[in-house]
This record gives sequence, structure tokens and C-alpha cells, in this order.
Amino acid sequence: MSKALILLALLVAVSAPGAFAQAGYIGLYADEAGTECSVADQGTGQLNVYVIHQAVSGAAVTQWRIAPGAGFTMTWVGESWSVVAIGDTQSGASASYGSCLGSPILLATVTYLSHGTSTPCSYLEVVADPASSSGTIEVVDCSSQRLTGVGSRLLVNPDGTCPCGQANPAQDTDWGRIKAMYAN
Repeated sequence: MSKALILLALLVAVSAPGAFAQAGYIGLYADEAGTECSVADQGTGQLNVYVIHQAVSGAAVTQWRIAPGAGFTMTWVGESWSVVAIGDTQSGASASYGSCLGSPILLATVTYLSHGTSTPCSYLEVVADPASSSGTIEVVDCSSQRLTGVGSRLLVNPDGTCPCGQANPAQDTDWGRIKAMYAN
């Protein structure tokens, strides 16, 4: 391949709009409107979690799964999809929207049984489907381009040290590990 062709390919890649912004993020919420990013595990029966594709101008397919964080003790009961899906939210799913849609897109309603035993600041988060060829949350936009999406967390039993809105809230143990790396 000539140097000019390589340079042209590089310029096109660099000048292309960022895939991150186009892909949006798959969020988990306590309400269908996508405004409540935390829930309380109070042991009072079933609890619904809403999976919503946010901040995307147009998408047709996504691939991801929901993973529990440390301290999350609720039990998955089932789910209902608002789009066509293969797989499930717990082990990995590919969701097809049926057409090109803009956000917000309600993908699924996932039901958990609350036991009242989840620790403060535990969470559920959207992560890559283990079957994803790229190892990332995948989004196919309306031009059939495969993009890398981002997942968010739904906080369980927030206590003020884990604010909503952070894609990856810091845990107390993280700071201890960083300090240990630089200890004399």
C-alpha cells in the first residue's frame, strides 16, 4: 500500500466523528423515564429495573448484559423486552430495534426479588456480552457501523458516598490500593 493511501486512510479515520458520542450509553434506572439511578433493597418483594438506551441519535442493534457488583444480593426473576432480543440480560443479549431509533429507547424491564440484604453502594451495571467479538458493549448505528457503547450503573442502597451519575463509582478499596503502590 502506498504512503499516500495510508495517509489518506489515517486522515479519514481521524476526521470521522467520534464513535463514543454516537453510540450513546445503555442505562439502568428505577423508573421508565430514565431519571432515577438508584434503588433501595428493602426486602419488600419484586423490583423492576428499566434498561434504556440514552444519548444516541440513531441506533438499530445493541449487544450487552447486566452484571451485579459486589454486595448485590437481589435475585433475578425475569424480564420483558420492548424490542426483539436473542439471549437474556443476565448472560448476554443482542437486541434489535426493528428500525433506526433515537433515544430514549426502552429496551427491557428486568424484575428482581428484593431480600433486604444488599450492601450500601452495591450496584448493577451494563457490561459487554461475553459473546461480543470486540469485548465491548456494541452498538450498530443506522449506517450499519459497529460502535463501542458505554454502560452505566444502577446504585443499590446509596449512602451519600456513591453519587448517582458516575459510570464507575470509586470504591473505598481503590484508594487503598493506589496508596499501597507508592508506600515506602
